[in-house]
Amino acid sequence: MPEGNTNDEKISLLENLLAIANLHWPESYTNKIKPQITQTALHLDTIIHDIPDSTLEP
Repeated sequence: MPEGNTNDEKISLLENLLAIANLHWPESYTNKIKPQITQTALHLDTIIHDIPDSTLEP
């Protein structure tokens, strides 16, 4: 997968998580926890793109 697409996907995922957070919390609180939301987006992106082989045991 081209790196540009991956960055676009990361940005999109982060924007979606921030939008969801803003639905549930005031913007001031969402801004306060933005580093945690950003880290969550990076972890989700890693999980999405690095799915282990199903034949491997966990």
